[in-house]
Amino acid sequence: MFRELRAACTAAVSSPHAALQLTDRLAGAAGVIASLESLASTRSSYQVGSVLSRDLMRQRIPANSKLLTALVRATSGRRREQALEAVRLAASATLLAGKPGRTPRAAALAFLAASSAVTHRRHTVQSDGSEQLLFQVQAASALAGAAGAAGGGSVADACLWYIAAQSTLAYTVSGYSKLAGAEWRSGQALPHVLRTETYGDRRAFNLVRAHPRTARAVGAAVVLGECGFGLLYLLGRGRHAPAFVSAGLVFHLVNARTMGLGRFLFAFAATYPAILYTARQISGRSRHGH
Repeated sequence: MFRELRAACTAAVSSPHAALQLTDRLAGAAGVIASLESLASTRSSYQVGSVLSRDLMRQRIPANSKLLTALVRATSGRRREQALEAVRLAASATLLAGKPGRTPRAAALAFLAASSAVTHRRHTVQSDGSEQLLFQVQAASALAGAAGAAGGGSVADACLWYIAAQSTLAYTVSGYSKLAGAEWRSGQALPHVLRTETYGDRRAFNLVRAHPRTARAVGAAVVLGECGFGLLYLLGRGRHAPAFVSAGLVFHLVNARTMGLGRFLFAFAATYPAILYTARQISGRSRHGH
């Protein structure tokens, strides 16, 4: 498995279409996890009086958005939402399998992006950064697939640069938002997060509580790593991008284990082929003196 992934990453950095194909498979993995979690969970949006109630969330849609209102209404209701999520699961599984050609992949990605935009209006409060980033990946990959051979490599390049920019921006904004918080600067944020019911882990919390200096060092490394993620394009003219991506992968693996953020792992990993490809472009231009 790891040999296959390594071979796919090596091929991805040299070809925009290979990079997009790997991106689609990773986005498919993220979509499968998200759909399974959605189907397995009991939505609190059906509780009367809840802040996530369908009626209350529907009021967030502008009154003049008749089409959006109609789409949200047509896909609302427990059975309709489950049916839609089942179709989304099938589309994501198709991408994960990596078997369909460019046109079917583009159609699956377009459906996932469009349905994500609709469901986001209904579950705004429940959405997180992984869903927002995954939507960007799906939309950009769908555009590249729709352009196909007619757009040559220019459209694929533009979409890959867009995905890479969105990922870099997500890391950077997250880092500087943490830097603005007093708890992150003091090193108290990590143990505080790990003691919560939603994102906590008893074993990890006991570990950081027993080693406060290490916990502060880890917290500082997270903030500095996120703030400086964009340096991958500057240091060595992109040649150190694999190291940045590897660090990001380890970061998300740890978060998936301790905080249950499994969707973040594959949502951000889906942007890594674009990052490696664009960094390779900068490195190649540097070697040729451009």
